Amino acid sequence: MRFPTVSVVIPVHNAMPYLEKTIDSVLSQTIGTDRIEIIAVDDGSTDGSGDFLDKLAHHHGDLITVVHQAASGGPGHPRNVALDYFATGEYVFFLDADDHLGPEALERLVASARRNGSDVVLGKVVGVDRSAPQSMFRRNEDAADLYTSRIYWSIAAWKLFRTDHLRRHGIRFPVGVKRAEDQPFTFHAYLRARNISIVADYDCLYLVRRDDGGNVTSATGEDFLQRTAILWEMLVHMVELLHEHVPPGPGRDHLMYRHWETEGISLLRFIAMIDDPEARTEWWQRTTELLHRHLTAGSLAKLHPHNQPILLAAAATEFTEIEGHYRGAADHGRVKELTVIDGALHERYLAIADRGAPTTFLLDKPSRMSTTVTGIARRNGRLHISGTTGFARHRVLGLHPRMVAIARETGATLTKPAEYDPDTQHFNIEIDPIEDFHDLAQGDVFDLYVEFELPGQTLQQALRVPNPAELSRRRTMLTRYRLRTSVSVHQYLTNPRKRVALEVHKTKSTHNLVRHVKRAIRRRLHRPT
Repeated sequence: MRFPTVSVVIPVHNAMPYLEKTIDSVLSQTIGTDRIEIIAVDDGSTDGSGDFLDKLAHHHGDLITVVHQAASGGPGHPRNVALDYFATGEYVFFLDADDHLGPEALERLVASARRNGSDVVLGKVVGVDRSAPQSMFRRNEDAADLYTSRIYWSIAAWKLFRTDHLRRHGIRFPVGVKRAEDQPFTFHAYLRARNISIVADYDCLYLVRRDDGGNVTSATGEDFLQRTAILWEMLVHMVELLHEHVPPGPGRDHLMYRHWETEGISLLRFIAMIDDPEARTEWWQRTTELLHRHLTAGSLAKLHPHNQPILLAAAATEFTEIEGHYRGAADHGRVKELTVIDGALHERYLAIADRGAPTTFLLDKPSRMSTTVTGIARRNGRLHISGTTGFARHRVLGLHPRMVAIARETGATLTKPAEYDPDTQHFNIEIDPIEDFHDLAQGDVFDLYVEFELPGQTLQQALRVPNPAELSRRRTMLTRYRLRTSVSVHQYLTNPRKRVALEVHKTKSTHNLVRHVKRAIRRRLHRPT
């Protein structure tokens, strides 16, 4: 009879071909196959995963136990089956069927558990074409504190657990939950653990993103209403668990902070993106009630300063501001503004003041800059270019854009301010051929840009017409005279990027003076009395 040290539990549902590498990584463990057992629960696979497991079990004998069952809808039930009826190891490690272990993973995790008397051991994880939690793996820890460390930011099940610890406290996975069923499981395991350790100096587990999108946690396709419902159920379940099992105070605030920072902020984003306004309103109301019940000043103070006003806005029913923040739509406005304070760039949240959190923060760089030309016209001998420029989620306060024209051949530069409305982000540029190009024009082409001068940086974008068909004038020819000098400006759009360019020519002759006088006389003769 075998007495393994570690039972590796693998729930399997249509996991080929990833399952092959998963099993190989377990069989290759340096701890030795005599100290492990593999329990693979085939949860109604239809892609040959079950047949593959049966062949392995036949070849390796009692090293591999295969259990077949009807599809349960999630990994929780297969894991419970393995834990309740088949696991015989001193420790159990829950491994997903598309991930794989580093060769020394189980040896190092078991060594840490025995050296420190740990009921739970976290091993460093690495993402393969996907993200992976990192903040809790900065150093090895023999005894990590649940209420001050970052271990609660890793509450997935891929860890080493002492089997007796799980069975003694009746810790099991909730059944019928497709996503995040391991959060309440790991929460209870953490809460009741005598000690928790971290192995951070070795890549223990590789989390793999499947090409077919089959990872339960990375599946896409639901609309935002469905995503909201799933995330809501997850968040409510966890904050109520915390409320029930952890007494008020800094410890609970620390754990709550994790859920507001991850699921809470994501929930607000999903709600803001729901298209149905009635459904959106209903979810906003439910979220406000949840925040009123469970959001505390202690957990709020731990949040990133940029997230504090967003949660406070939801608690204060400032839903339009949040929708504007996430949707970036013009009809919702913007919830942040750029400003300069003491020579440094800051962002200030709008309409969320006096909510009990700071509203102005230092900023390295603003959100994405966007510039669009919407009109080109010739009026009173001058060229007028209008459009919008600004930042996706920032209103600009006290910062004014300017136009920059750069000659392609000589590099000569013309800079002039633009009229600008920070509320609408609308700009207007007036170009006078004589005044602006008299000293620059020698027969060159100028490309036009709009730029913002910010502390320590200059952001510049070309003036571009995304849809030329909407312009009443795509090419403009303009000539102005001053005594013996004339400057001609030929405006056109480059191909294929549709950027605004000016071809400028300056000429000097007596003929220009005559033409200038004749034009002046004609204007006086036709001027209405």
